Formats: sequence, structure tokens, C-alpha cells
Amino acid sequence: MPRFSLPPIARAQRRLPLAALAAPLLALLLASARALAQAPPDAGAGAVSGPAISPTPADTGPDFFTGLFAPSRNNLLGDMGGIRTTLGNYGISLGLQETSEVLGNVTGGIHTGADYDGMTEMSVGLDTQKAFGWDGGIFNISALQIHGRNLSTDNLDVLQQASGIEADRSTRLWEMWYQQSFFEGATDIKIGQQSIDQEFMVSQYSSTVFMNMMMGWPMLPSADMYAGGPAYPLSSLGVRLRAEPTRAITVLAGVFDDNPAGGSFYNDSQLRGDRVPGRGVEAAAPWQG
Repeated sequence: MPRFSLPPIARAQRRLPLAALAAPLLALLLASARALAQAPPDAGAGAVSGPAISPTPADTGPDFFTGLFAPSRNNLLGDMGGIRTTLGNYGISLGLQETSEVLGNVTGGIHTGADYDGMTEMSVGLDTQKAFGWDGGIFNISALQIHGRNLSTDNLDVLQQASGIEADRSTRLWEMWYQQSFFEGATDIKIGQQSIDQEFMVSQYSSTVFMNMMMGWPMLPSADMYAGGPAYPLSSLGVRLRAEPTRAITVLAGVFDDNPAGGSFYNDSQLRGDRVPGRGVEAAAPWQG
């Protein structure tokens, strides 16, 4: 049977319609795929029942340079360009907090006027589970830089200080302790250099309503213990045990060195001097209704 072949021009003319249709067809498929990817899925017959899951929005929170006063900003420096997240993956947390205030008295006291005082707290924490797989362990070290003047000493001459951060100007190690929890956090023990006013004899409500140092660490132990006891800005070696028999009751007990400054009873310089031995025992049982 004789074979006939089309000339090159005729073959090109036969392929031209296919090529012309391929381009718009491909564009249509791409547009459809894009639309399907952006549209929410329909709950068809084979869909699993349950709450609808919305796509996660892009992270538009404040970063190192933007959103300085945004409500969602938990700290001034943000993630510090990823440094905070990277350290957190290894169980390391950094803290730097500045508290500044200006207080004054317009009448009464031995003088009238105003004073500025401030306190910078620096801390480093280590989660031992993230760091090297040891469950329930926390290591903490903190330091204080206290600056400014003391209104209570300069103008008021009172025992109950006007502010909870007033203290002699200094740069000092504050706390350094290790805490180990047991029974899924129901009990833990803390050992090391501690400031006991962080947990003992304090109210979580009064300190947020009233502005007075005695709304935190009470006046009685401040007057009865060496240099005011192992409370801010001082701390001392000790052991603290915490237990939660129920969700509403927490029991605290501790044994601490009651002379953090190391001087005589009347030496309230908050500086370490001649050692006077002493021990103190603290116990508390906070209750939540």
C-alpha cells in the first residue's frame, strides 16, 4: 500500500492547535490548584467529625526592634534575635528586670522632699531535664544591683519602709539554689542560698494593693532577726521543703541561717563582718479556698 507523508509545513499546522490549547489548559489547572489550596476543606461524607481547625496565622508578634509597647510583648528585648529560643532549647533562661521609682513626702517626717531608688535583678535559670535529661531539677542564680537613695532613711526615719526595694546601694549575689521535685511536682526540696521572703510569710494579695514594705516581709521578723533576717536584699544558706497534700493546701518548712549579714545583732549594714552563729526555722501552711 502506498504511504503518503505531509510536507513539513502541513505537519506544523497539525501540531499548532494542540500547542495552542496546552498553554491555556495549563494556566487553568494552576489557577484551580491555587484556589483549592486557599479554600477551606468541605466536610464530606468521609470527613472525620470534630472541631474545625483553622490555619495557623503568620507570626506577627513584636520582635527585637518593633512593637516595643505591644500588649503581647512579654519582655523588653523579645526573643533577642532568636537567642532566647536557642538557649531555651537547652533549658537555659535569662532574666533582667529593672524596677525604678520616685517617692516623696510633702508633709511629716524629719524632712520633706523626694528620692529616686531602683533595683536591677539579673538571673539565670537551668532546667535540668532539657539540659541533660534529669527530670524535675531547676538551678537558679540571681544578683542584685541596688541604686538610688532611700526615702525612708533620708526623710521619714521609720521602721516600716515605704517601698519594698529600698536598701543600701550595692551590687550583690542574691540567691543561688537547686530545687528537685518529686511525685509529679507534688513535693519538692530546695537547697542553697535563699531569700525566704520569696515564699514565707508573704501575701499574694496585699502586696498588689498596698505600697509598703511590710505588705511583703512582716515587721516582726525584721526587728527580731539579725539584719532583718534572710530577706531582701539578703539571703542565707538553708533547706526548704514544700508539699501539697491537696490542691487547696501547700505546706512549707525550712531551716536557714538567721544571720545573713554575719555581724552583731545591731549591725544592720547588710555587709559581711564578724560571724555570729545562728539558725532559724520557718514553717508555713498556705491555704487556698
